[in-house]
Amino acid sequence: MQYDGNLCLNYSAGGYVYCTGTFGQPIASARMEPGGNFCLELSTGGTTMCSNTLGHPNAVLLVKNGSFGVYDGEISLWSRP
Repeated sequence: MQYDGNLCLNYSAGGYVYCTGTFGQPIASARMEPGGNFCLELSTGGTTMCSNTLGHPNAVLLVKNGSFGVYDGEISLWSRP
């Protein structure tokens, strides 16, 4: 999580793979919810971004093949970029 409210995946050599585009929002945390949703939570309450992958309680957030996403086993439910 960056100071500006963006959650970014960076290349080790510099530059970004992907950023959430949540610049300027008061992001308090990023978490996988028990039902399988990956969400960015606001310090003011509620969420600003979710993966909309609810209904997959075994889903995990992984960095895989140059992107990151929510996977249920080998099935990609949501990925960026």
